[in-house]
Amino acid sequence: MIFSRRESHTPLEWHWRGASVQMLPASSLMGRTSCFTRMVLLALSLSIGVLSGCAHRVGVTPTTDQKWFREMDRNALDSDQLSERAMMYLREYDLEAQYRKAPLQFLEDFSRTLCQDRDREKRLVLAELCYLEGKRQESPTSDLAAKLFLSATVYAHSYLHNQTLQPALNPFDPRYRMACDLYNRSLAKFVVYVQERDIRFAEAQSVPILHGKVEIKGVAKDLPWQPQKTDEYLPSYEFLAKGLNNYHRDFGLGAPVIVVHQLSGEESVGRLKINLEDVYAATVYLRYEDDPCGEQAVQGNPLRAQAEVYDPLRTDSISIDDSSYPLEMDLSTPLAYMLSRRSPASGLVGMVRADAWDEKKGLYLLAPYQPDKIPVVFVHGLMSKPYTWLGMLNELMGDQEIRERYQFWFFMYPTGNPIPYSASIFRNALLEARQKLDPDGKDKAFDEMVLVGHSMGGILSRVMIQDSGDRLWSVLSKKPLEELCLPEEQCQTLKDALFFKPLPFVRRVVFIATPHRGSHMATGWIGRLGVSLIKLPVKLAGLPVALAQTVSTEQGEAQALMLKTPSSINGLRMDNPMTQALAALPMNPDVPYHSIIGNRVAGDTPGGSDGVVPYESAHLEGAQSEKIVKSGHAAHEHPLAILEVSRILKEHLREVDRQK
Repeated sequence: MIFSRRESHTPLEWHWRGASVQMLPASSLMGRTSCFTRMVLLALSLSIGVLSGCAHRVGVTPTTDQKWFREMDRNALDSDQLSERAMMYLREYDLEAQYRKAPLQFLEDFSRTLCQDRDREKRLVLAELCYLEGKRQESPTSDLAAKLFLSATVYAHSYLHNQTLQPALNPFDPRYRMACDLYNRSLAKFVVYVQERDIRFAEAQSVPILHGKVEIKGVAKDLPWQPQKTDEYLPSYEFLAKGLNNYHRDFGLGAPVIVVHQLSGEESVGRLKINLEDVYAATVYLRYEDDPCGEQAVQGNPLRAQAEVYDPLRTDSISIDDSSYPLEMDLSTPLAYMLSRRSPASGLVGMVRADAWDEKKGLYLLAPYQPDKIPVVFVHGLMSKPYTWLGMLNELMGDQEIRERYQFWFFMYPTGNPIPYSASIFRNALLEARQKLDPDGKDKAFDEMVLVGHSMGGILSRVMIQDSGDRLWSVLSKKPLEELCLPEEQCQTLKDALFFKPLPFVRRVVFIATPHRGSHMATGWIGRLGVSLIKLPVKLAGLPVALAQTVSTEQGEAQALMLKTPSSINGLRMDNPMTQALAALPMNPDVPYHSIIGNRVAGDTPGGSDGVVPYESAHLEGAQSEKIVKSGHAAHEHPLAILEVSRILKEHLREVDRQK
């Protein structure tokens, strides 16, 4: 096609292959164009647009990272829409209209095409569709919703573990992690259904899916509790932990759950109690033995599966087809749930009314005893309780090395009692634990016990590595205890409190904001008020009077004061001879100890005070390490103090391994 222009013609005249075409000015053309002509031109323009197939403009629009990720990473897990990749799949096979018209019918039909090819992506699309439609049901625990959620686990499991599918799995593809989340979340919702319907899997139970059935049998895996004594399995995904600085979760396979357990009488004897509130962390995994396109399904038989429950403190990975996969675990939410489940005992009551805590005192194990794991025993301070350690515990359990090598215990005691008496209760509780848990002394990990004490709890911990001789008794009397005319029970109480040797299985101690030499607050008006409120237990009520009538009066006014009001607060007075005598007792030279001290003004700076304990009282010569954090008296909650405890525990592991 050749166009030429002749300058001499007016209006414009063009020649096309020898023919002359005259171009009129636009104004002239519009003037001469009839209504009919304009309609013809409009119709012609529309026809050209339709026939061209280019009705949509192709191009790009500037965007931001936030918008890009919101659009491309959206899926059924975090929205009420399918992921963009799932929609691409439906559009590619011209299935979008069918899906939008009747989603549930489409799922039924689409699931029947699963085995027509070895397409891995089809399984993920099916899993996401099932999860989304399950969420859309009026009741998330209806039979239909459960059928959809269980179907989602089947398809997601096949996507992740069927090695014959194409293309091969790509761990860098975000769809790989999405498949794990679809499996885990769908399983968690199915657990809720099972819980509400009180379905038991001790014997195999058949449960329907989109295309066929699944025969599920329950199998306990390395559990520290008996599943039949479990009240509830609550998916951790249904709760948001609050009150903890950090949320610790390990990604993998399985649905993390909160287990509320029925505590049996055998698990709580004397001073040894299993768990603070009968709440545990666990992970549920549904192991499929068959593929939805395998021989079992082709023959019309139900798919076989095992429901497995794991304790994440004992097991952190599982084997599937000779490959190892990490278990998904949530350790923070069960801790937060434990605290919110019921109102914990008041620390104030534990100080002023010792008898109110008489049944509560003793050792609490976070989980049933685990041989070969080193016990770490936390000891709270004055007017406190074991829950004060949950922040530190949450951080320590979030560290895999610490979680795998240590088990965590708590000592709970009425804090108004005299310090030597509370220390005797602590000592007897530890000895009882050794006798009950490891009577033959075969567990070498028990012999590497670590004590971590805050405030007055640090003094109790220090006593466990001290040798009293007769130094404490000599503060009270120059006469031997055996020469005093005291009832046998009172005499034994004094022996337990004032005569002791270091415990051989305590191998390291951490002191946090510990008033080794007392606190000025104990002598102020707050201390005097506290002393006036404290009511000693019945067992100790008559002892001061009996002792005062028996011992020598030449010991002085300080001893007389102690005998009249032998409370923990008086035991924290800097002018108390018993306080100074306790601080001066020799410690086991083979046991390293560490100090973490609070300073309200500056960290890493000796001196000052945490508001309760001055530096000169908390400082110990001979400490293997001393860490000063900018903090008030609650230094055990400071992140740098928690990091220091973590460092010390890892140092302890290295020392234990060197000795081996």
